[in-house]
Amino acid sequence: MRPLERLAAATLLALLGACTSATAVGVRRESVPSEAMSRPWPAMVVLPGDYDASPEKRYPVIYLLHGAGGDQHSWLRSSQLKRFVGAHDVICVSPFGRTYGWYVDSPLIATSQLETFLLTELIPHVDATYRTRPAAATRAIMGFSMGGHGALTLAARHPDVFCSASSIAGIMELSRWPDNWNIASVLGPRDANRERWDAASAMAHAKRFTDSAKRVRIMTDCGFDDFAYPENVAFHELLERLGVEHEFAERPGAHNYKYWTSVVTEHLEFHMASFEREGPR
Repeated sequence: MRPLERLAAATLLALLGACTSATAVGVRRESVPSEAMSRPWPAMVVLPGDYDASPEKRYPVIYLLHGAGGDQHSWLRSSQLKRFVGAHDVICVSPFGRTYGWYVDSPLIATSQLETFLLTELIPHVDATYRTRPAAATRAIMGFSMGGHGALTLAARHPDVFCSASSIAGIMELSRWPDNWNIASVLGPRDANRERWDAASAMAHAKRFTDSAKRVRIMTDCGFDDFAYPENVAFHELLERLGVEHEFAERPGAHNYKYWTSVVTEHLEFHMASFEREGPR
């Protein structure tokens, strides 16, 4: 084959590959009406490949929370996510959690009421707009870093909304990080607001998983070289002492995109298994 012919063939294959990946999933931008955030708030929705072709079909939903410094597009950079959604009957939704919003209702920033937005505005909007299966048994939440904190705390606080929650390298104890990731701008300085910081942390909500949230399946995951590894081990050990059934994975890796993308499929499969085993709730 001549060089130009090889170039043409390679270009055609690339275009075909792009078309195949583009049609495997549908990606839609949402601007969700929000009083909690004082303006329409962005989110990305990833639809399975057969969504438009199967108008009678309904799907479970996994909510994906990005990390500090990220945005609603962060999860879409993972080819594993797109392949997974393309091969499974599931809708994934990634809202903007503000660059450093921490998925809480801020007592300091009136336009940063993210917990209220997620629970009372985003989820109802998604259920009304898309063909979801609108029940806790078919709704899950997961996140990376700041998003891991958000996924676990929101599931613990709202066990009637989610059947499973998972964290990849989550920040489990905010008080360990008084000068990091603008947490103080959301909750106030740590030393003057220690009770508030502790109450907002996943660590403080662990006991909830022995009570009303005990039906929520939990998975946590962290790399040995991650700066958040000690608090992830501490969270795991606390759940063990409390007798809370959960899955904990620890393996080589640091607090970065490479580690996150290496385990994202495992977390998505965990949630799909939760949908299969949950009865009506």
